Amino acid sequence: MGFLRSSLSSVFGSVLPHSAGGSKRDTITQRIVGQTSDGRDLIEFTMRAPSGLSAVWLNYGATLTQLILPDGTNIVVGFDDPVRYLSNHPSIGVTIGPVANRIGRARFSIDGEIFQTEPNLSPNTLHSGAAGWQHRLWDVTVVDGMLEFTLDADDGDGGFPGDRQTVMMAQLAENALRLEWFVSTDRATPINITQHSYFNLSGNVGQPIDAHALQSHATHVTQTDTDHIPTGQTLSVTDTALDFGDPQEIGARVIDNNLLVPGAGLRDLAALTDGVRTLFLQSDAPGFQLYTGEALTEAGFIARAGLALEPQSPPDAVNQPVDGIDMVLQPDKDWHLTIQYILHGPGLPK
Repeated sequence: MGFLRSSLSSVFGSVLPHSAGGSKRDTITQRIVGQTSDGRDLIEFTMRAPSGLSAVWLNYGATLTQLILPDGTNIVVGFDDPVRYLSNHPSIGVTIGPVANRIGRARFSIDGEIFQTEPNLSPNTLHSGAAGWQHRLWDVTVVDGMLEFTLDADDGDGGFPGDRQTVMMAQLAENALRLEWFVSTDRATPINITQHSYFNLSGNVGQPIDAHALQSHATHVTQTDTDHIPTGQTLSVTDTALDFGDPQEIGARVIDNNLLVPGAGLRDLAALTDGVRTLFLQSDAPGFQLYTGEALTEAGFIARAGLALEPQSPPDAVNQPVDGIDMVLQPDKDWHLTIQYILHGPGLPK
């Protein structure tokens, strides 16, 4: 299986209790780094583990701005100036909600009622449009050594139904970062949250991620049309350019596809390496969007400065369910997602 290990859940389980226990050596600090246009504080939170691993967040967009290994390498693409995140950019490091990815024709129906969303990628909706939660200030508190991000969204906000309450927990361990989301609603509503960091494990965003190697348990890809809107069908990745059963260099290929990983619950989705540092991705999502970051030029970076690995449901599943997944949360249920990033590299415990 190359560098992808099926036992990663036990690895994270062995290190997680240390951070969960709130060791005095673990620290979370915060500082005001700017203000929004309406005068509210832009706050930066820094989480540090005893190993030297650190994660830096903003309350705006529940954004991961840095993920720094003990050797000083920041493995996510980010801006030097935190205020830059307040302006338009291609979803760098943000938490996207309520619906990541695309909604075909910027509309959907639930129980016979039609809902219209912003066609910000005409004629479709991308990442919930301007009302997306990546454009909102989240409330943040420190709870037992973790960061708790909370956000309330009103019925009709951005065209989406339901009064929704969302909580995200961020927890740092010696060699891992764990994220968990919980959502409740009083009306049936689509939910497809994801974390949208772009990874460059070398830390050199002046070089593309072409030499990174990826391996994944994904067996199928969501079939899409020319606008990246699913047809409701899936295709096998076997013997295609999206077959990462064995490690493959990303190379020069342009990828923006939703890969499906069999199984249920928290499991391995993918592993990425630059030959020195390795990121293992786990989630209980049905799969992940793999995107080679061509749009990063819009933010002043080179194209392909980072690779997005976004655990999520298939795009437009509210209109075109894939394998029975329609992403609709009912009011008598709670929505939950876990993402874990496990890191191996200089200075990190194995």
